[in-house]
Amino acid sequence: MIPAETAWTTIAHFIALCIATSAFFAALGINVYVVVALTDLQNDFMNPHDAARRINRLIWFEILAHCVGTGAMALSGSFVLAIANVPLIVWHVKGCVKGWSDWRDWRRSRAGSRTRTDARVSLYILQVAR
Repeated sequence: MIPAETAWTTIAHFIALCIATSAFFAALGINVYVVVALTDLQNDFMNPHDAARRINRLIWFEILAHCVGTGAMALSGSFVLAIANVPLIVWHVKGCVKGWSDWRDWRRSRAGSRTRTDARVSLYILQVAR
């Protein structure tokens, strides 16, 4: 028979990993939406004002999902993955302190924005696939 402490610890770790996976799926969904918005901007299906408004509206939700997912990974004992997420969290905090882009920045540096978004999507896919 499994001791009660071990069973509750296992259940807590499972719940924490479920929360982390759900949070990273949410962040992945947000980034896919951003990629679609940037593609629409690149193909001139929408104007830069609408693209910046749509993307900036979702940034806080992505940061929240990423922090919740990283915290849940740390609570579940996946310290290596939690530490691997620290650079992206620092990048998010740096972006908040510096201020997010307005529509003029999106038009000038949309290739760089797309590259950063693709890198974030890749990171989230790796974390969900772990």
